[in-house]
Amino acid sequence: MEPRSSFEDEIANQTFARRSANYQPSSWDYTSLHTLSNTLKEEVNDRLAEELMQEVRDQINDGIKLQRQLELIEAIDRLGLSSLFHEEIYRVLSVLSLNNCKEVILCGLRSTAICFQLLRRFGFQISEGIFDDFMDGDHNAFLPTLSDDVIGLLSLYNASYMAFPGENKMESARSFAVKHMNRENMQEILPGSIESAIGHALDLPLHRRMPWMEARMYIDMYELEDDMSPPLLHLAKIHFNKVQSIHQKELKHAGSWWRRLDLGKTINFSRDRLMECFFYVVGIVHHPDYGFCREKLTQVGMLIATIDDVYDVYGSLEELELFTQIIDRFLDRRLCNA
Repeated sequence: MEPRSSFEDEIANQTFARRSANYQPSSWDYTSLHTLSNTLKEEVNDRLAEELMQEVRDQINDGIKLQRQLELIEAIDRLGLSSLFHEEIYRVLSVLSLNNCKEVILCGLRSTAICFQLLRRFGFQISEGIFDDFMDGDHNAFLPTLSDDVIGLLSLYNASYMAFPGENKMESARSFAVKHMNRENMQEILPGSIESAIGHALDLPLHRRMPWMEARMYIDMYELEDDMSPPLLHLAKIHFNKVQSIHQKELKHAGSWWRRLDLGKTINFSRDRLMECFFYVVGIVHHPDYGFCREKLTQVGMLIATIDDVYDVYGSLEELELFTQIIDRFLDRRLCNA
């Protein structure tokens, strides 16, 4: 161990008036978090899920109309099930990408917008020119006759957020959709489910929402749709509960780590926000199989929050300089030994 310098001795003997951000204690009881449990019968649900998945696969591959096929894939994605039907989705989208969605355009605005959104969402190339048939001769504005197609406008609005910078047609599409989905401009009273879907989309674009929060909300919305697929809805509920059970176990592990570390008590000026950190991480890494990544990112988040409070709230300038030197020496040694 290196001898302490006179500067370090001087810092150790000084007393400072400590600041406080008055952070409130965590509102979560770690003992209660550790007792989280789920009553799911995993083996039974896994067998049922396999049966339901096969039924949904059959629906996708059963020669249904292209419009219905796209709507089904969109529902699968919004319900958080795209990882279960990866091959089926990519097979359908690959064919559409190769023929530039020529067949889809004939199905109308809604199908075209869904096709554009899905292709961009899953990494396929598609031009904004797919909407040219729905615009005037100069391709500067969308046709006024589309203003009555509220469901198509909703899909167009969602698709507009998949635009790349500089795609003026998609900016025009968003403005056109927002204008005519505004309640004050509507000529008719819409069913509650459609009005709710419009309000939901206008409140926050779909691709900016946390996937599992959106999936939970969309389960309720999808259940009210006229062309809802019962096997798909049942599968979505089973899968959501399974993912929830996975996250509960991960949260228990993270809570045990934090309690063992005991920083919440020894550094009581800092934020104790384990649940919030974990929640943020679930929004970043949402695939069920990446639990190890979620646990480690949660730990990193908690340590960063603690160090941030050391710098922003607690430490004096001299202490922080010394603390930074210690961290730098530690990192240098780690790099030398790597």
